[in-house]
Amino acid sequence: MIKKRSQDVLQSITKDVLPYEFSKCLGTIEQIIKECWIIVQGTQDEWTNKDKINALKLLKETVRTKFEILCDGPTVLQVKKLEDEVNKLRDYQQSQRSFFVLPALQKQNDEDLR
Repeated sequence: MIKKRSQDVLQSITKDVLPYEFSKCLGTIEQIIKECWIIVQGTQDEWTNKDKINALKLLKETVRTKFEILCDGPTVLQVKKLEDEVNKLRDYQQSQRSFFVLPALQKQNDEDLR
C-alpha cells in the first residue's frame, strides 16, 4: 500500500511538476545568458576584463547546460508519458481479470507483467 502510494506521488510529481520546473529552468538559463552578454558587451568603465572573462566562462557553461536540458528534458518527459500509458494498460488488464482466478495463477500473471 505504501509502495503504491509512493509510486503515485512520484508519478504525480513527474507529470505535474516536472514540465513546470523544466520551463522555469529554461527561463532562468535565458536570464543568465542575457546578463552575461550585458557584462561582456559593457564598457571598460563598468566591467573589468576579468569580469568579462568570468562572464564568458559562465556563458559557456550556461549554454552547455541549456543544450543538455533541451536534449534530455523532452526525452525524460516522453519516457514518463510512456510509463503512464504502460501503467494504465497494466491496471486495465488487472481489472479485466476474473475474480475466480486462483491466487497461484494470479501471482504468476503478476510476475509475467513485470
